[in-house]
Amino acid sequence: MNELKQQRVSSDNVAEIIAKDNPEKLVEVAQRVIQGREQFTTSQIRNIFGPVRRIALEWPQSLESDKDQEAAEKAYRQVVLLRPKLRYLAARDNKLRELADILDAGIREIQEGSDLAEKKERFGRFVDFFEAILAYHTEKARESGRNE
Repeated sequence: MNELKQQRVSSDNVAEIIAKDNPEKLVEVAQRVIQGREQFTTSQIRNIFGPVRRIALEWPQSLESDKDQEAAEKAYRQVVLLRPKLRYLAARDNKLRELADILDAGIREIQEGSDLAEKKERFGRFVDFFEAILAYHTEKARESGRNE
């Protein structure tokens, strides 16, 4: 990871991950999110990741029935409502600001999906990206001897 330059993650980077499904970019950007940054705590990142994981579990696999369609619409609504939660958390602690900006860009990319099926695919890539960020954060916390 040390070979990565500390640089700001752009919304174009996030779009390439969420909309274009580029796994190499996902790994590179997830590393850059953590590299050389003032670190947030594991509990702070889990306060955001927990609701994301719950949404992923609630979003139905198919949209064949009316019940599935309703559940998908509810899940999508919860994704969109993550945006103000991210702003609130970033306002409370400046260490979360860049992460909140990156995740907000990811949610905007989910919203650009043409229908609920595409939005679900994009949300799945968003979850993968967030899991990678969490993994690199955990690795860095262990390396630095912090286990919050």
